[in-house]
Amino acid sequence: MGRHNKYKALSDEEFLKRAEVLVEVLNHALRDVPAERARIHLCWGNYEGPHTFDIDVEKIADLVLRAKPGTILCEAANPRHGHDWAGWAAAKIPEDKVFAPGVIDTTTNFVEHPGSSPSASCTTRTSSAVSA
Repeated sequence: MGRHNKYKALSDEEFLKRAEVLVEVLNHALRDVPAERARIHLCWGNYEGPHTFDIDVEKIADLVLRAKPGTILCEAANPRHGHDWAGWAAAKIPEDKVFAPGVIDTTTNFVEHPGSSPSASCTTRTSSAVSA
């Protein structure tokens, strides 16, 4: 999303206006590409930091869903975004979109137990929430 570096000086409202332009540009660029052949990746930045500039999913979900790509890829396993499943559930992802949350945190040196990992519970919550 670039919020942590390129856009960190912007307010949420200013950031959303900029992101809206970028979605319009993306949709124009993909005008001749079938939606099911395109994916969009929401990146919170793969770095060990506090992620205090990350915008809440609830504030961007509707905008992201207006993007043409048929598949939405997003990080959902890091500590700052493990709760995002609730925001995506509230956004009501349309039937023609595929939601693919990332469930492995690549910035931790812990090996999670398969039965109790936050990633596993995030996957279950996200899958249940967006398919309801």
